[in-house]
Formats: sequence, C-alpha cells, structure tokens
Amino acid sequence: VVSLVMFTSNVVFIIQGHNLPARTEFVGHLPFMGTALILILLGYGQRLKVTRIARDAAGSDGGTPMSTVTE
Repeated sequence: VVSLVMFTSNVVFIIQGHNLPARTEFVGHLPFMGTALILILLGYGQRLKVTRIARDAAGSDGGTPMSTVTE
C-alpha cells in the first residue's frame, strides 16, 4: 500500500509538470518499491524459522554449539 502511495505521488508530480522532483522522488522510492515487489512476489513458500536456526546453532541437544564441543 505504501509503495502504491509513493508511486501515485510520483505520477502527480509528473502531471503537474514537475519532472525533476518527480525523478528525484522516484529514485528515492525505488528501494521501498523494489522491496515491496520482492515481498509480494517471493513472499510465499517456506518461512524462515528463527527458532529453528537458533536451535541448530546451539546443537541438536539444545546445549553448547557443535563447534565448541570437544571430545
């Protein structure tokens, strides 16, 4: 929704004849619009589970990390 508002404001600038501010604003909004597009298109599928990553980093037994275990 935010990306749509940003895009609409750019269109309004162009309609009013303010081409340089429209281009400047568009370049400034590109990272936000690109991130929104990526999240919309690739936001499906397996979710990143932070708890699983933390558990794997701590080792399968939940104790010390595997890299620090000595035998």
